[in-house]
Order: sequence, then C-alpha cells, then structure tokens
Amino acid sequence: MFTQRVCPSAPWGASHERRLGDHHQPRRGDHRLRQAAFACVLILCGVAVASPPVLAEPVSVWPWPVHATHLDGVSDVMDVLIAPPYPLASFITILHTGIAPGIDPATQPTIVANIEGGHIWNGHQTLRHVNQFVNDPSVQDSDKNPLTPEFDRHATGVGSILGGRAPANQAPPNNTELHSGAVATSWNGKAYSGNFNTTPQAVSTVYDTYFGFADIINSSWGGRDPTAVSFSALITDGLAYQNPRTTFVVSAGNAGPEPNSIGGPGSGYNNITVGALQNNGANVYDKVAPFSSRGPHDYSDPVNGTIPGVRADVDIVAPGTHLTSAHYGGQSGGNHPALPGSTANVTPNTYQTNTKGTSFAAPMVASGAALLVDASRNTAGLADNPEARDMRVIKSVLLNSADKIPGWSNGQTPHPNGQGGVLTTQALDWISGAGAFNMDRAYEQYIMAGTRDVPGLGGGAIAPTGWDFGQVGVQRTNVYRIEETLPADSVLTVTVSWFRDRTFSPGEMMARELGHADLDLVVRDSVTNKIVAESISTYNVVEHLTFTLPTQSKYQIEVNYAGNLFGTTRKNEYGLAWLARPPAQQASAAPRRCRWSAPRPLSHSEARSNVCFTTQPSAHSGSALFPRGGWMAAR
Repeated sequence: MFTQRVCPSAPWGASHERRLGDHHQPRRGDHRLRQAAFACVLILCGVAVASPPVLAEPVSVWPWPVHATHLDGVSDVMDVLIAPPYPLASFITILHTGIAPGIDPATQPTIVANIEGGHIWNGHQTLRHVNQFVNDPSVQDSDKNPLTPEFDRHATGVGSILGGRAPANQAPPNNTELHSGAVATSWNGKAYSGNFNTTPQAVSTVYDTYFGFADIINSSWGGRDPTAVSFSALITDGLAYQNPRTTFVVSAGNAGPEPNSIGGPGSGYNNITVGALQNNGANVYDKVAPFSSRGPHDYSDPVNGTIPGVRADVDIVAPGTHLTSAHYGGQSGGNHPALPGSTANVTPNTYQTNTKGTSFAAPMVASGAALLVDASRNTAGLADNPEARDMRVIKSVLLNSADKIPGWSNGQTPHPNGQGGVLTTQALDWISGAGAFNMDRAYEQYIMAGTRDVPGLGGGAIAPTGWDFGQVGVQRTNVYRIEETLPADSVLTVTVSWFRDRTFSPGEMMARELGHADLDLVVRDSVTNKIVAESISTYNVVEHLTFTLPTQSKYQIEVNYAGNLFGTTRKNEYGLAWLARPPAQQASAAPRRCRWSAPRPLSHSEARSNVCFTTQPSAHSGSALFPRGGWMAAR
C-alpha cells in the first residue's frame, strides 16, 4: 500500500499522515508571504526488502496497442511486421560523434538509459550493443530465470528510436552506451495491452541506479496522476533534483485530447515532458496528435492545496505517428505466456510500422539531449564545465530552440504598459509546450552560441544568442545585458527553467517536499529602462517568451526570484537560454529539409546538418545508416 505523510496548512511544520484516497484540502493564502521554515515528508510504505512488496495501483505504459491497434486499426501484430532492409521512412540521428581530446572513450561514454515496464531486447540487429539491464528482484520473471532480462516489445521499439544502431555498425568504436531498466512487477489484461503493476521499491531501485550515473534517462510509461503526487512523480522529481547532471525525458501519455491528462512521472516537475506531433500524410509534422496528453494541468502542494487548470505540463513536442521501430515478439514482458492471446513470434530483425504514441516522441527528444551533452564534452570551454550538462540548461536550450507550430499560443497578450511588448501568465502552450523539437537549432543555440555560460552565477554581458547556468536569491534579480543593438522587428525568444525542491531517500523510501520557487522572466529596454515583456506564470517551473521587438534598441533579460509558493527560500539555480533573430535571419529560420547520406563519421557541424527535426518532407527518397551508430526512428 502506498501512503504518504503530508504537511497540512496549519500548524506550520506539522506532519500528519494520510493514505491515498483520503480527502484533505489545506487552506490557501498568499504564497509569496509563506516563507517560514517548512518541509513536507512523504513516506512510501509497504516496500520493505525483507517482505514481499505490496502491489500499488495498476500503472499503464502509454499503451503499445494504442499505437498498433486502437489508433492504427491493426488487430494482428503480424500485419505490421516487415523484414530488412529498413523501410524508406527512416529517420536517423547521430548520438555520439567523437570524444574530447585527452578523454579515454572507454571511461567517458555518453550513457543513456531507457526505463519502463520491461527491457529492451538485444537480439534485434539494431540493439545488440545493449548489455546492461537493471531491475529490482521483484519485477516479473516470465522464464523464472533471474539471469535473463524480461524483454518487452514496447521497450524494444522505444529503444530502437532512442539508441538503435545500424546493423553494420555494432562494433566499437562507438562511445555511446544504451542501458535498459524495468519496473513492472506484473502485467495485466491481454497480451500487448501495455498495462502493468509496479511498486515504489521497483521504481526506486532502477531510477536510483541511473540518476547520477546516466547522462540521459528516457521513460515512456506512466499512470494517472494529474497533480504529480504519485510515487513515480515523487521519486523521479526527488532524484532529478539531487542529480541535476542527469537529464530526465518522459512521454506525456496518450490520454488526449482531454486536458489535465498527463500521468506520473510525466506530470512531475523536474523533467522534460514530451507530447506527440501528427504526420499529415505528406511527412509534415505541424500539428499535435489528438491522442497526445496535454494541459492545462492542476497544481498541488501541501500548503495551497489543489489549484485546477494552471500548469503548462507539456514542455515540447516531437514526431509521434507514422514511425518505424524494432519489433520483439517473444513471450515475455507484455506478451508473457499467462496473458490471454499471447503467442510467440521471435522472427529476427523485423520492424513495427505505423507506430504511434508519445512513447516514441520522447526518445527522439532524449537522443537530441544526449547529442548536446556529448557535444559539450567535445567542445573547448565546455568539456570541463559540468554546468553545461545540467538538466536545467539542456531543457532551456531544447525549449528555446523549438519551432512554433500553427496555432501555438502561450496566452501572451499585448503588455498593458503600452511599450509594444507582451505579457503571459501561462508560459507555454497547453498542448505543445514550447513547440516542435528542432535539433538543428538546438545545436546552434547550445554549441555555436555567442555566449556559452556567463562567468559567475549572477548575470552579465551577453551576445544575442546563448545560454547560462545561474543562481538567484529570493527577491533578487539577475540581469543579462545584450551588448549589441537589436533592430526593430527582431524576434526574441527566451526560456528559463528551474526545479521544484523535492528530495527522495531510497534507503528510507522517503520523499520530501521542500519548496517551490516562483521565478519571473522579464525583458527590458536598457535605454528607456522600461519593461517590454514578462512571463510570470506562478505555478510552473518554466518561463518562456517569444515576441517581436518593437523598436531598435539595446535590451536586457532579467531573471527575478519573486518568492515561494511554499517552503523554505534559498538561492535558486536555473538554466537560461535566449535567441535574438533579426528580420534578415527570420526567413532562413523556417524548418528545412534534412540531409541523410553520410559515407564517413561526421564532424559536429556535419552532424548538426544531418540531425534535425523538420516539419517539411525530405527530398531524399531512401535512408542512410550513419557509420558511427545512427539512432533510428521514422520521419
């Protein structure tokens, strides 16, 4: 049974215990004044190693059958299997393009872990390099052999998009490792239903292993949890907060088009939550898929209670339909023999076509994040700067470089001060977050930027494009002055990202709510000293602006720590990214066509040209398998 101790509104510092399902509504008040010392303690019970774990509520993988059956109209998995060679609609990304001079590739790989119900099958030709499997002893063991991983079809498909390699390039040198973690203690429903049970212990074991060890964690699973209070959200938020150099990417889920439909761990705060874009039939991904879970989402904390419809929980969107992935048909995982309809089909090296779901959008963003992390290790000035690989920096860069799709809106309106700027209290689009993942622009924003981490932690002079890892005290403001004069009609996009203060102790199985800081994002005309634009969305951990500058002038970006929604105040760390595009560059900034062929290992600039997300069809009619470990998904 999962219980939690929560701190009610009064008295301050008190700790009460309640079980999930109990009804308790703390009083509300002015969050900016609630700055007394405070910590909320949540205990995850019934998970003692010495006794059998008690199953928690059923948790659903964002269901594979939704991809292959309910949404595709396919009732027989064999109908969608194809044999090599790869289908024409192959989308290749490069995860690792080299190693920094002086760093031993054997000891400094980029490590990516996929954690979900079952394990990635390493019998597929694109996944033979996967040889690290982690799970708690309580996970399901279909063959009763603890030495064999519990392979699963869903995990295999996700893994091929996250880190599949070209069949001809399985051997070193390749400096990226793909690991697999599993959390399902039992599976429910019919074969391939995608539903499984898990426990806090099973979840804790795997995530605690990889947070702080892996550079990137991808998770394409979740259960209903609109307010981010499930043990999956508490555990991952806490571990992410304690291990900020591991970037955590998670699927939003397939419960759309209803709002408030994202489940945990995606509904948590300290992650990158990914929704799915839909292919319009002409390889154009410019609309969010109807099934993609979305906001607005409810906010909840131990002091203010639940406040409905105020969170923008989707961070970014990526292709999530008409995809091709590796297939596993063995009788384990979601197809284990005890499930009705289970049949064995271990045909080697087959592929699933027309795959869809946010489960497969998330690993595209995760692999892009891994490319940024890896590129930083190969770039002078960044290789020895661990803050360049902080998740808050990576998240801000990815969101700030995203393309705005038709209909995108973060609720911004003309600023009431009449200076020609905008004001938003929403930050991100409820459905698409910051917009469509663009790897090409993310590379430019991160590696090619004029400013890459301002010296110190308190702002300073900056170029028109760049990023920073900063720290700001409560009721303080960090100022970033753009040194160049920006012409009128330039488009300025700015993103700041920070963490909700949650911690998790695996040894105690205890999660703590320490606080939630409220940062604001301001753009000011440095000449007139007047505010031009503001993003002041109280309940998020992201602020985001994109708007046209009204006049030619010098501008500055300000990160203001306005106060706390609850909990203790302390200096708050954040990642900031910004991009100013003058009118002459805006036409060239439209989504472009990706190039695919690469007869040799790629340099960073070549990888940047070949690894891109595009909303336009590629002119290339076939596919290419990059020699240094291309990571495959469909266009």
